[in-house]
Amino acid sequence: MNKPTEKERQIAFLKKHEEKMTEYVKYESEYVLLKQYDVKEVTYSWQSVIEVRSMAFSPKTIAVEVSIFDGIGKKLDGFEIYVLPDNVKNPTEIKNIE
Repeated sequence: MNKPTEKERQIAFLKKHEEKMTEYVKYESEYVLLKQYDVKEVTYSWQSVIEVRSMAFSPKTIAVEVSIFDGIGKKLDGFEIYVLPDNVKNPTEIKNIE
């Protein structure tokens, strides 16, 4: 049996923490709050997962594209969120979400 790739480990980690990320998107995301969206559903594009460094010398994060929907299934918007794990190569816990 093959060992999971780094990206597969990252996706599995994000899926394990999907509820926490969804709570962040719905109730804490500055973008969602600024736009005053009433988010009822959040979906994730797992294949979009990549490692990113937002600024020089900042820690690497895991980025994932999200889509947000209202109560009747209408897409409101889409954007990326950035998850800062304890270890980007083999994450086990979330330190921060932006």
